Amino acid sequence: MKLLLLPLCIVIGTITALVTRHAASQTNLLQNHQLFLLALAELLKWGIMGGSTQWKRRPNKQWIKYALSAVLYSIAIVLYFTLLKELSPAIVNLLANAKILFVSLFLYLLLGTTLSKQQCLAIGTVLTGAVFLQWTELHLSSDVLTILILQMGCTCFASAWLEYCMKSDPCSFQEQCFKLYSFGVPLYFLLSFVFEKNLPPFDPICLVLVVLYGLQGIVIGAIMKFHSNIVRCLIGNVNIITTMWIGHLVGLDHTVLSDRFILGSIAILVGSGFYIQNKE
Repeated sequence: MKLLLLPLCIVIGTITALVTRHAASQTNLLQNHQLFLLALAELLKWGIMGGSTQWKRRPNKQWIKYALSAVLYSIAIVLYFTLLKELSPAIVNLLANAKILFVSLFLYLLLGTTLSKQQCLAIGTVLTGAVFLQWTELHLSSDVLTILILQMGCTCFASAWLEYCMKSDPCSFQEQCFKLYSFGVPLYFLLSFVFEKNLPPFDPICLVLVVLYGLQGIVIGAIMKFHSNIVRCLIGNVNIITTMWIGHLVGLDHTVLSDRFILGSIAILVGSGFYIQNKE
């Protein structure tokens, strides 16, 4: 059952990315109201997790731990949208492959997680593929590089801390997510109010995106709970590759499928698969 989460995350992530790109090409709603849509998705996840939880009387000491991840994720998402004003989503996400190194460090510090030689080789293959894929297209100013490092730092520590909370909290997965989203919902709505001011006009594509964002978030949370953050990062890499390939075929992505791009894609896919195969 745990292994089914991986292809499910790839499918949902790829569909979400493709629908997002299609929506961005048809309307400016995403550009002006992305935070509001994410807040609605967070509210949807909160409702699903709360409705599926079998509540028991437990001490609430664990609740406050989830607040740190929620706050850091909120900061990271603002920095991510700032980066998107300077770089394409594909390049931002591929640069974020360095998150694997940060996540590995934080997981070692928080959970004592260590990597085998095979896992290190797999991660090295993924990072090599990412550099090979996009290195010649990078022109980063010092300001953009600073924002990128801050965004990766916030995301990585938030993710590692959340995995620590989930694996040390005896509650069910649904209850753990409910705790996280209980802090995330007001934070995302607050960010939407501060940065976007007004509500978006109704558009059916927005409802589709909210549902997809919600499903994707739940599946990613399950991977962090039942696998690890590193596996989550690697699956994210596979999502990027599949999105770029399918997007190119259907005309949503204009990336040139050069020999460099193809070899880089293969390295990322092989490295990700090798790590997942040897993750135990």
